[in-house]
Amino acid sequence: MAFVQTSGVNFTLNGNLFIPFGASIYDDLYYANRFPAKLDDCVIMGLNMVRFVNFLNTAATTNIEFTEAYWVIIDQCLEYCRERDLKVLLDLSDFNAITTNRGFLFGDSNWLSQANTFYTWVFNRVNTINGRVYKNDDTIGIISIVGELTAWHGQQRDGYIAAGGYIKAVDSNHIVHAGGQYVQVIFDASMGSYQGYVPSDMANCPNIDCVSIHPYGYTTSDVVTFFPLLKQYAQGRNKPWFVEEFGFDQTFYSEVERANKMQFIYKQGFKNGSAGHLFWNFDSGVGAGYGVNPNTHATYNMVKIFSQTTGYSPRLIVT
Repeated sequence: MAFVQTSGVNFTLNGNLFIPFGASIYDDLYYANRFPAKLDDCVIMGLNMVRFVNFLNTAATTNIEFTEAYWVIIDQCLEYCRERDLKVLLDLSDFNAITTNRGFLFGDSNWLSQANTFYTWVFNRVNTINGRVYKNDDTIGIISIVGELTAWHGQQRDGYIAAGGYIKAVDSNHIVHAGGQYVQVIFDASMGSYQGYVPSDMANCPNIDCVSIHPYGYTTSDVVTFFPLLKQYAQGRNKPWFVEEFGFDQTFYSEVERANKMQFIYKQGFKNGSAGHLFWNFDSGVGAGYGVNPNTHATYNMVKIFSQTTGYSPRLIVT
């Protein structure tokens, strides 16, 4: 394996185009013994990346973010992924939830001080399973500061820039992004046209290597409108954009409807230059929630189809 890198609007691996094609995993992160079978399924499904998110206890307790019991599970999961040639998107948004519960605001002086300490600790951490230092572990492909951006100007924007800088000061190997963004499509009367708006133009921020979106709740016309605008946005800033999270709730859609909607997002994303796609989420939920797994046959098979389609084969070298 090698480190995932950015090259213009794409990700690369060993000098070849790399298309992150994966899923978020969070429901089993407290049970490392479940992971071998689950990650085997990820390989069967054709995934090349998994996103670990929501794996810490987010209580306000002092030093809870350093709790060894949680990190040993991540250690083991990273080794499982390394063995299966799966890259990891390590989402550190739980840290922000912890500091919020302590009464700190994202980007304020208390948050910044604790963030610097936390990132220094995480990326100097030695994996208890394989002895790899996190900052030198090429199993990790992308690092996320938060799960979703909730504010993007003033103190908050400065916080993302500072946080990215803290990470890069200790870890120069990994791609950093601020977190998933909800993209708005707005009509600009002065220009007489629809404009894509990505909060704070995050890709122009120092220490932020790419941007990602979470397109939930959009109509077909919304997606057709804003995905091409995102393509223009990424090209203008020469950084990748990707769909970090998307999914459809079994409570509201039949399995066939969910599969068709997933197909639509994949097609529109690939058509408009999305550098990758990770669905929410690969879990065991059947009959409720967003879960995709071997028992949700239509959505599971839809993912497999896209992993095997010519030109979309992320587990193969694409030239």
